[in-house]
Amino acid sequence: MLAAVGSHAVSFADEHAASLWRTATGMLGFHALALLGIAALVDRHGSLWLAGSALAMVAGCVLFSGTLLLRAAGLALLPGVLAPVGGVLLMAGWVALGLTGVMKTRR
Repeated sequence: MLAAVGSHAVSFADEHAASLWRTATGMLGFHALALLGIAALVDRHGSLWLAGSALAMVAGCVLFSGTLLLRAAGLALLPGVLAPVGGVLLMAGWVALGLTGVMKTRR
C-alpha cells in the first residue's frame, strides 16, 4: 500500500526522496514475507531464536523503513542514526533465523 501511495499520491521534492521511499517500501515488503514465514514456523518449531528473529525484524523495519519514509516525506523527525540501527536489527534478525535452523539440525 505504501508503494502505491508513493507512486500515485505523493509528489517528492527530488529523486533522492523518491529513492528513499522505494527502498523503505521494498524492505518492508520483503521482511513482511519473511515474518509470515517465521509465523508459520513458530507454530511447529517454537523457539527463543525464532521469537528473537521476529522481534529483531519488526523493530528493524520500524526503525529503518520508518526513518527512510519520514525523510522521504520531508519529516526528518528522527535522528539519522536510527536507520543504521534498524539495519543492524534486520541483519540480527536474519542471523537469529539462521541460528534457529542450525540449533534444530544439531539436536
